[in-house]
Amino acid sequence: MIGIVWVYWALGGTAGVARPADQEAGGRLLTGVWGMWALLASAATWMLSCRRPARLPRRVPLAVGWLETGLLFAWSGWRLPITLYVAIAHPVDVSLPEHLAFAAVLHAAAVAAGTAMLLVLVRSRRLPTARDAAKASG
Repeated sequence: MIGIVWVYWALGGTAGVARPADQEAGGRLLTGVWGMWALLASAATWMLSCRRPARLPRRVPLAVGWLETGLLFAWSGWRLPITLYVAIAHPVDVSLPEHLAFAAVLHAAAVAAGTAMLLVLVRSRRLPTARDAAKASG
């Protein structure tokens, strides 16, 4: 869901945006990149939790998942305190295009999602693969 919102904003969506005119092309591009990374993290986590297709080596979604969940957590991890600061302090020289409450909830959800996905990745790393089962049986 988080990735979908970011991609939506990158494509020019205005729901959840307080000042659509303040959305710059560079900011929209960056938001789209982070949205795609969030979607990749979701896909990799889903593949690992559903025992991925046999044609794809397990290390591929595991590596993508590790990288992307870390990025999801880190991106929102630094954006959340800044968003909260702007929402509480109302500095005159800083404005964010998003509705601050919506952005704060979105970043908090992204931190939580990154953490939850990391836990799935850690558990899936410990699970035996089909190749391990074949080796054990002979």
